[in-house]
Amino acid sequence: MVPTETKFKSLGDSVNVYDAYSEILPERLKKLCSMLNEYDFEVDLFGQKELFSKKFVLTSKQCKKKIFGYERSMKPTELNIIYNIPGNELSLARSEDLIFSSKTIEDLIFKSMSIEKFISDHNYYYTNVFDTKMLIKLLKFRIKNKIRIIFRKQNNP
Repeated sequence: MVPTETKFKSLGDSVNVYDAYSEILPERLKKLCSMLNEYDFEVDLFGQKELFSKKFVLTSKQCKKKIFGYERSMKPTELNIIYNIPGNELSLARSEDLIFSSKTIEDLIFKSMSIEKFISDHNYYYTNVFDTKMLIKLLKFRIKNKIRIIFRKQNNP
């Protein structure tokens, strides 16, 4: 076997630099998407951050008013922004326009999105992790929750 020499770009030259939340750094994203250059923003594509110090945020959180909107159909997620794929999954918005919710993970997964969207998102991030049996269990769980909600509404008019 012939030894090979590995050469990496310096950290200053690389665009693949991420923060503690696995989000690309804004300065690096600006190198790939010049339309963002005029904005001082933070990146929250996974919607995990709660505190923002910049005026703008590029996020998957819901917002009252967006400046730009992007789809989340390409992988990695940053490509949707780099190639300016229009949509409603990701937004550049003012930090003050973000809508924070106290929803539980169950609410987010089973109540606020269609099952088609859930499966699509699941397959996007976790290809081959769940088998069909697990997806059927998730569907049953969602159906039971819907039935409980209906009965609560009928019993508490």
